[in-house]
Amino acid sequence: MVRAPAAGRRHARARLTSRGHAVVAAGVALTITGLALGYGDITRIGIFLLLLPLLATLLASRRAAHLELTRTIAPVILHPDEPAPVRAVFANRAKRASRFGTAQDSIEASLGDRPRYTLPSIPARGKAVVEYTVRGRARGLHTIGPTTIEHPDPFGMCWAGTVIPADDQILVLPQTFPLVRHRLPYASGGEGDSGHSIALHGEQDVSIRAYVEGDELRRIHWAATAHRGELMVRHEDRPAYKHALLMYDARTSAHRVDGAYDSFEWTISATASIALLLHDLNYLTHLLSPELLDGERYETPSSSDTMLRDLAEAQECEDGLHAQVLAQASRTASGSTTMVAVLTDRPAAGLRQLAACCGRGAVGIAIVVDTDAYRRDSEVEGADARAVAHEFQAAGWRTVVVGPRSGVPAAWRSVAGIAPVGAAMR
Repeated sequence: MVRAPAAGRRHARARLTSRGHAVVAAGVALTITGLALGYGDITRIGIFLLLLPLLATLLASRRAAHLELTRTIAPVILHPDEPAPVRAVFANRAKRASRFGTAQDSIEASLGDRPRYTLPSIPARGKAVVEYTVRGRARGLHTIGPTTIEHPDPFGMCWAGTVIPADDQILVLPQTFPLVRHRLPYASGGEGDSGHSIALHGEQDVSIRAYVEGDELRRIHWAATAHRGELMVRHEDRPAYKHALLMYDARTSAHRVDGAYDSFEWTISATASIALLLHDLNYLTHLLSPELLDGERYETPSSSDTMLRDLAEAQECEDGLHAQVLAQASRTASGSTTMVAVLTDRPAAGLRQLAACCGRGAVGIAIVVDTDAYRRDSEVEGADARAVAHEFQAAGWRTVVVGPRSGVPAAWRSVAGIAPVGAAMR
C-alpha cells in the first residue's frame, strides 16, 4: 500500500546528550561555587555553561529539516508470522540539504522491534530510501507510525526531534488450520451436498433449451422457437445453495488466559478455520458477531476473505451484547440452516433458546471451550462444560468439549462425525 506523503508538522521535545548533561552539571557546580565564594568570573562562566545547551537546542530546532515521508507496505494483509517489507521514502522539500540524523518508526511490539535507522544528509529536493521488514505475530489491526527524526546540534549537546505523523496499518489474519473436508449433515435430514433451492433476488431462473420428446407443450417458448427455427422450451432451473450460520462466544467474562494459551484466541482461530471450510464446501455463510450486529451485515452471506478480515479485528464484548448475538441467531435459524457455534462453558442468557433451534429442523454443531481448564491446568473435563455440551446434545446438536491443549483439526474431526460424536477433546 502506498499512501500520500506526510510532512513533519510538530516537534518532539529536545533531549540532552551525555555531553549536554555534563555541561549542565558543570554549569550548576561553577555557578554555585562562584556565588558561594564571591567570584564573579566563575559565576559568569557557570551561567554561560547553563545557557549553552539551551542555545544549542534552539539552534538544532531551527535547523530541523522539512521532510516528507511516503511509506509503502506490501502486502498490508498478512497471515500469521508472514513478513511484510516496508519501504520508506524521505523527500527533502527545503532549499538546503538536511542534516545527518536518526529516524525511528513507532510500531507495536507484535510487529517486532522498533526500526531505528540512520538517515543521511539529503540534498535539496532530494530523496532517501530506507527499507526494513515487519512480521505479523499477533492477530489484529496494527499501526506503523508516526516517525520521529532526531538531529544533533553542531556541538553534540542535544537531539532535536521532528515528528512526521504518517500512520499506516497492517491487518494480521487469525491463525487457521486445514480441516478435513467431511460432508456435513444437511439440514432437514439430507446430506451436506444436497442443497436446497432458493431464488436469488432479481434472478429469472429461466433458461431455454431444445425441445425433447415428452416435454409439455405449455413449456414451448414461441419467441425463441421463431428465432431459432426449431422448437425451444422453457427450462426452469434454480441453483441450489446451502446456508450456514457461524457464531462464537466473545464475552470478556467467559474467556481465560493461561500463559501461552488464550481461550478467546483459540475460539477465533477455530471460527476462522471453520469459515474457510464452509466456503470450500459451497455454503453461503453468515457470520454473526458483536461487531456485525449494528450494521446488520450478518444478513448478507460473507466471502471467506471478508470473514477472515472481520475475525482479524474481533474483540471481546460485554455479556449484554453477547445475549443479543444469541437472540439474533435464534431468530435467524431456520429448517434449512446449518448452525456452527463455538461456545464456552459459562452460562449465558439465550443459550437454551439457541439449543432449541435444532428442533425446528436446523442442523447444529457446537464446540464448547472448557475455559475452567485454563485456570486449573487439568486434563479432566469440567462440569460446566459438560453440562453445556449435554444440553446442546440433548437438543440434537453435535457437540465436543475442548481444552487449552486441544487442536482445532482434532476437535472438528470429532464434532463433524469422523470421531465419536459428543466425545471430549483435551
